[in-house]
Amino acid sequence: MTLTPRAIFYIFLIIFVEGYIVLSTELLAIRILTPYVGSGTDTISIIIAAVLLPLAAGYYFGGKFTPSRLGKDYNRTIRRKLSHNILISSVFILLGLSFLSSAIFVQTIISTLTHDRILVTSFYTFIFLVTPVFLLGQTTPLLSNFFSEQKLSETTGKILFISTLGSFIGATFTTLILMSYIGVNHTVVVNVVLAVLLYTSLNKSTRIERTLIIAAGLVFVAYALNSQKVLDSFHIVESNKYNNIAVMTDPEDGMKMIILNNTISSGIDKDGKSFPYIGYLEDNFINTIPDDRKPAHILVLGAGGFTLGLDDDINIYDFVDIDGSLKDVSEKYFLGHELGPNKHFHPIPARGFLMQNTQKYDLILIDLFSSLQNIPEHLVTRDFFEQVKGALQPDGFVTANIIANPVYQDAFSRNIDATFRSVFPDINRQIVSPGFNAWKTGDMANLLYSAKNTVTQEPHRIYTDNLNRSYTDRPRELNRS
Repeated sequence: MTLTPRAIFYIFLIIFVEGYIVLSTELLAIRILTPYVGSGTDTISIIIAAVLLPLAAGYYFGGKFTPSRLGKDYNRTIRRKLSHNILISSVFILLGLSFLSSAIFVQTIISTLTHDRILVTSFYTFIFLVTPVFLLGQTTPLLSNFFSEQKLSETTGKILFISTLGSFIGATFTTLILMSYIGVNHTVVVNVVLAVLLYTSLNKSTRIERTLIIAAGLVFVAYALNSQKVLDSFHIVESNKYNNIAVMTDPEDGMKMIILNNTISSGIDKDGKSFPYIGYLEDNFINTIPDDRKPAHILVLGAGGFTLGLDDDINIYDFVDIDGSLKDVSEKYFLGHELGPNKHFHPIPARGFLMQNTQKYDLILIDLFSSLQNIPEHLVTRDFFEQVKGALQPDGFVTANIIANPVYQDAFSRNIDATFRSVFPDINRQIVSPGFNAWKTGDMANLLYSAKNTVTQEPHRIYTDNLNRSYTDRPRELNRS
């Protein structure tokens, strides 16, 4: 079969768009599940596996396809087979990636079946990713039937190049451009529109009215499920590649909250007071800064709603967060005013900031752990805490708001404590969230760790009945209060 240049271009265009859609869908699935299951290596590996294995199966079964006049209508020609595959894939992508339908599905799974993040991820990927990726994976081997076998190696190389190029553009353009500038919800609509355009182009010479009705219906539903009106119903004011940012006020106590990926990040009550741990920090670490040390330099890793030191116009604050939209969103929707000139925002990953930072800080707050499912794995290591230590003044203080079990009833609570102590051995550990029940197995709480960056560390001694120097170790100065 001799193909015209126009036909060759059209075939390669389909292969390119298919590669784009598959990779873009994979990244969107990761982003959509993040507010529910986090972005840990375990959940992401499941999503990647749910794409790679069906893709490989699609390549295999697509290569075995033979058109037949018998059986299903869509199996009669390669064109009809492609059209059918893309149509079914469009429906799965539409329902699986759209904001409203995915939120309803995942929340239903969590509330009725399981809270296990691995199982939730597995359910989602099995239902919404396996089928469309398997069908889209058949595209390349199906289209290869149109090429002559005389230049098989050259043709195969071109097909793989175009498919991989589409995947590359799908990965970069989706995250760096679309999610950042039009939001995750509209990026989903773009994917559906691309799939619908492929479906329409494959049916433009037959059943055109039916094709256009189906195409218009899919695009309309995609827009409806991802519209700003839907986001408004969830109080979401920003949806980007990092966060779904919602701002709402509790009708009962009047607490205004900023919520990142379904987790309350910051709050301000009717009296202008923030969360207890913020009050504890201000009362014990900021308001007590000696006059001869002001203005002190304070670093906040994890900006949230910028509530630490909100009324402090003396000390100098550096807020660091990977989500560059947080400052504008907080000022516009949460705080209602711009940050003071002593507050600076650095939209950069925490470890990236610490790597290039030259400033030594009097106080550092680590506030990066918004919930158990959204704990960044690279920010709980000894290497990270050593970077934090390196940014402290010799007699500065580090504080960390960590969600864990105060009585060490699980491995994470024990190990994060041991990791923090490996860098800062002498710590204070305060429960700063109300309602903790020590007798309830697995009950979590906000724990505020704090430690001084002591330059010289005295060795620890154990008091025994035989050797007890407690009377010489105690301060000699009498307490006059």
